Amino acid sequence: MVEEVKIDSLDKEILCSLDENCRKSNSEIAKENRTTKNIVNYRINNLISKKIIQNFFTVIDPTMLGLEGYRVYIKLQYFTPEKEKEIIDFLVKEKSTWWVGSIEGNWDIGFIIWVKNAYKFREFWFKFTEKYQEFILKNFVCVYTKVYDFSYTFLSEKKRENKIMETGSEQKVNLSETQEKILREISGNARASTVELAKKLNLTPMIIKYNLKKIKELGLIKGFRTKINIETLGYTIYKLDFWLKNKSKYSEIMKFVQSHQNIIYLNETIGYADFEIELALKKMSEFQETVKEIKEIFADNIREHNYFIVKKIHKTKYY
Repeated sequence: MVEEVKIDSLDKEILCSLDENCRKSNSEIAKENRTTKNIVNYRINNLISKKIIQNFFTVIDPTMLGLEGYRVYIKLQYFTPEKEKEIIDFLVKEKSTWWVGSIEGNWDIGFIIWVKNAYKFREFWFKFTEKYQEFILKNFVCVYTKVYDFSYTFLSEKKRENKIMETGSEQKVNLSETQEKILREISGNARASTVELAKKLNLTPMIIKYNLKKIKELGLIKGFRTKINIETLGYTIYKLDFWLKNKSKYSEIMKFVQSHQNIIYLNETIGYADFEIELALKKMSEFQETVKEIKEIFADNIREHNYFIVKKIHKTKYY
């Protein structure tokens, strides 16, 4: 259990500003929150030192690069904590994985991988199971079609718009070698300035600025976010899955989800639940109330539900 770190309202508002767009300057964040640039700079560095801010990343749409998303849940057997860590480290180091997490419930590990096609997934899966098959009791694989990222407005003490970043498209784009280099660098370092990116990639700031603009115009970049370790702030992530009688009320469910401040992800998949949401809440009782509310509103359309807790996120990287 991680000990909760207490932060004040200004820290929370700075986190929300960074989560909406971490490429905002300190001056812009200061203006939004009626403070000074120096105070914002100090606060951000302090949030990083306390490990509340883990990094800054770029949300891109992998499907526009011709990639397919596969999500895998694994239940382990005959394993020690050391072996579990070894398996997680293997998944984190795998270049194609986007998200890796330790979970509590019906499964022990969950991860999402983006590959060119099913054959490439099979290639990865063969390599993975060749190494760890004896420790896998069971597994489940499904295909990702859409992911909706919701901004962390629940951290704010004032009313903020819930911004949604949607990934999953039939549109395909082609990048130049320079654009690919820029996207690769900014994917895990989204707050880097054009000058810093230029120095790192041995390009001019003008080339960085021009190509970054072009990539945005393609619609490939959905946003620039902050990886916030909300566990240190006393929050737990709950993954809630529902199976529906039919899809007649799907749009109503979507509207409900978009209006709920504590929902941080909505996933659409083929081969698993009909809709899947992730919530950040401080108490189990709050989660139970949310489940009750959804079941009461859509009682005539929910066949089954299931949930698990995300204990720790080991990796989030879109590219």
